[in-house]
Amino acid sequence: MTHARRPPTTALTAVLTAGLTATLVTGCGTGQPTSAQSTSPPVSATPTSPWAAGADLTTIDRSDPAAVSTAFTEALLSYDTTHDDSTLDAAARAGALATEEFAAELTAPERAAGTGWWWQAAEHEASARVRIEVVEDEGRPEDTGDQAYGLWSVRWWMTGTDGWSGTVTDQVVYVTMQTTPDGWAVTQVAVR
Repeated sequence: MTHARRPPTTALTAVLTAGLTATLVTGCGTGQPTSAQSTSPPVSATPTSPWAAGADLTTIDRSDPAAVSTAFTEALLSYDTTHDDSTLDAAARAGALATEEFAAELTAPERAAGTGWWWQAAEHEASARVRIEVVEDEGRPEDTGDQAYGLWSVRWWMTGTDGWSGTVTDQVVYVTMQTTPDGWAVTQVAVR
């Protein structure tokens, strides 16, 4: 499939690739993610994210903060160069599980900028493979009736339809949520 591709988000790419613990900030990403990289995918590659292009995130149990946090994190990284114009498309999908304000921040037009890894992945019609595991951390704040937290160890990489594989990236993703009339919604993300 060939179609025009918008460049991916600057700030979101920087957050997801910089390997820093920070709240979403404006920055510029170049190349594929650099935090805790290895050069080949793990032997037990997971299938493409169920939250990839066309997924229906309305089926997530919004009364369960762990379900919301997990699905949001996976959707945020569910890049698919055969359907998406940029990483903004995955951010828009994830935004279905965020507050209205945070969803707008995730997909703000000024966040768009080109990165080499996206263009390389697009040449191979690649999509993301994402593996998420819960991180037990005694320093994590306790969930309350109106605030909850998710802490995830994430391993992701791009795999092309031609067998090409991108660099494996390991990250820790911190997700902050609050209750809304629709249930739990993500309000903030930090990546290390």
